Amino acid sequence: MRSVALAYSVGAGGSTFSDVGVFNVYAGTSPEQLDGVVDLSLEALRDVVKESVSEEELRIVKEQAIASILLGLSRRARVPVLLRVRKLFMAEESHQIEVVEKIRAATPKR
Repeated sequence: MRSVALAYSVGAGGSTFSDVGVFNVYAGTSPEQLDGVVDLSLEALRDVVKESVSEEELRIVKEQAIASILLGLSRRARVPVLLRVRKLFMAEESHQIEVVEKIRAATPKR
């Protein structure tokens, strides 16, 4: 029996600001597979809403988020630009350490 892939590329991402956020899912697929890809994507999104993430999944995401923030700080040339951009989009400027503390305090939804 021949296996048929629904998509040749899949991914997800997001963007957040002080008052709004966007979560996006994408898939590269053929027109013939579109309905199957949409159905599976919606099923996966419903599962995320219904089920809590595991402690391990949350730990990994928190570590990645914190590492990303700290790596961004290490790029000295980018820091002034990042601070100006943040001021444009945030009413109150958050310090990186406060953001890291909030990430560390996050717990899975029960």
